[in-house]
Amino acid sequence: MDLSNALSIAAKQADAKGGAAGWHACRFDSGSLVASDGVRGVRCPIETTVKVAVDAAKAKAIIGALTGPTLTVKRNSLHAKAGRSNFKLKGLPASALMALPDEPPATAWTRIDGDKAAAIAVVAELAGKEDMGRYALSGIRFTPDWVAACCSGALAVAWVPNLVSAAITAPATIFQGLSGDVSFAVADRRIWVREEDTGQIRWSLLLEAEWPDGSVNANLASAREGDNRHKAALDYPALAALAGMALVASDSPADAHRVTFDGGKLDWTYEGKVGRYQGDMDFDYTPEASWVIGINATLLGVALKGLISVSEEGKRYVSVGGPREALLLWGGEPIVEMLVLPMVLP
Repeated sequence: MDLSNALSIAAKQADAKGGAAGWHACRFDSGSLVASDGVRGVRCPIETTVKVAVDAAKAKAIIGALTGPTLTVKRNSLHAKAGRSNFKLKGLPASALMALPDEPPATAWTRIDGDKAAAIAVVAELAGKEDMGRYALSGIRFTPDWVAACCSGALAVAWVPNLVSAAITAPATIFQGLSGDVSFAVADRRIWVREEDTGQIRWSLLLEAEWPDGSVNANLASAREGDNRHKAALDYPALAALAGMALVASDSPADAHRVTFDGGKLDWTYEGKVGRYQGDMDFDYTPEASWVIGINATLLGVALKGLISVSEEGKRYVSVGGPREALLLWGGEPIVEMLVLPMVLP
């Protein structure tokens, strides 16, 4: 893996405020770069044999900006040389570092192909991030039937069965941005995830709090099967562009926006400004009256971006029911469903 990329990943995993316990560090470990915040961590393969621990944020800012640096260690300090540039980062004493997990235990790994891994990564993006993934409802939930994540205004589900025999919850952050085939293993109250193409290994503690499994099936069933629900095939990129423009005009990412379905038209209104959806809209009916729904542009944008990445044009759908009912969007193979809850309009 490219050193600059590995340093960027390590800096995200480290805890910049954890200096007293050593969680702010990244460790060069004979061909690997390791970092952890105590709850989750990462091991990235890199082409170097040095062994030293340094501040992760400083390493990213200084060494990550160099092209092809040569790394050496002298008196527990990391020296980086590239062309005429020379930098030194003071190493951290072993007593200042918490013990980081070694290689994953020798246990059975479950392999996930790239399409399924991409669907799981899309779901993980919708999880709440305010607490850095330390609590159950900001985690990603694996059950024998599906993988799901939620936040205060939306729910995402990937129908990827048979990955686990019993339900588990892990911080969603370690599943975000996955690429290609991945494998995972569960042992010692931890989950380990390995990207097969890059060799990057992520791990995290499992989350123990309750997760509302029953509400996942109930909410999706209601959105799919309600008598007043109507299905439409929409141009997701065109709708995403409209949501993006609305978000730019917002005072806050949490604002409610007015979306009007009127016959074959869709208008998006915020603070008196109106944007019109320009893509195709193939409804399975013709509304007799217009519907006005309160929608959060941020959540709808995340849902659309994720579904665009895992689905084909012409196979992306939305189901609408009325002003007090959620939007259900879905597409992809395996199927990913996104439920965006309505908001109260001012």
